[in-house]
Amino acid sequence: FIKTEEELETIQDKWIYFIKNAGDLNYIPDNLEQELEKAFNVANEAGLSEEELELQHKKKDWIYIQKSSIELATKTGLQQGLEQGLEQGLEQGLEQGLEQGLQQGEFNATTKMVLNAHQIGLPIRTISELTGLREDEITLILQNK
Repeated sequence: FIKTEEELETIQDKWIYFIKNAGDLNYIPDNLEQELEKAFNVANEAGLSEEELELQHKKKDWIYIQKSSIELATKTGLQQGLEQGLEQGLEQGLEQGLEQGLQQGEFNATTKMVLNAHQIGLPIRTISELTGLREDEITLILQNK
């Protein structure tokens, strides 16, 4: 069997490559199947002393704990960010809605005042002084009544 790592295609090729080269490999080739990766790890651990094996397991445990911590922190951070963003969005939406409602209410009240003042015969100039609106704004309101 003379295939290189790059030439491995079938599962049989990969197993033969593994059996032939397991003792000489310093890393797990990327293209190995999951079962072969497990076998490679077992072969790696077979030559270790009890202390080295314990250290190896502690490293794996530490890596697992770190990955789990990162996943939990990411999940928690995303959840908190989502909640905070939603809360801020609702708060801003309520503020904007309230502000727009107040503005619309003020506009409606001013429009009604302009229409009532015009109806009783007040000149546009006087209505402008009462409402603070420009004369062209008053004219526009009267045209769109």
